[in-house]
Amino acid sequence: MWNPFKKSPVDLTKSTASDYPRAVAVLVKHLNASRPVESETHAKYHMILSQLADLHLKNEQLADAKETFGELANFYTEKGFFAKAVAILKKMHRLDPDDPVVLERIAEFNRQVPKYMVNTQMAEDLVKRSESLRQEQIDDDQVS
Repeated sequence: MWNPFKKSPVDLTKSTASDYPRAVAVLVKHLNASRPVESETHAKYHMILSQLADLHLKNEQLADAKETFGELANFYTEKGFFAKAVAILKKMHRLDPDDPVVLERIAEFNRQVPKYMVNTQMAEDLVKRSESLRQEQIDDDQVS
């Protein structure tokens, strides 16, 4: 069994691209075991989730990384760690500045708890950008 006091069940610094599928499987197994609240490793759930997102990022699996970071942002929001949720949302934005889903999540978060956004002007600009990108997508779909 994984020791929850160790930093990671997978050594991310030594993992290679060929180790990626095995490392993901190990982290997902530990993540699923930590998901239930009554689990003895539940307190480490967010750490495992973060490690999984970093592993995806290291192996250039951006879609998987964004999805996992999104789950982590949801976890932090549910637990009331809004500053950590903002940091994760900003990290997701840096990964893909033009992703309308990420922009909408940031905009929605800003509407719910604006005092946690460090730069509210940036958040407002992202809301406008999200709306613009969404309209472009609708226009492109109508042309097709």
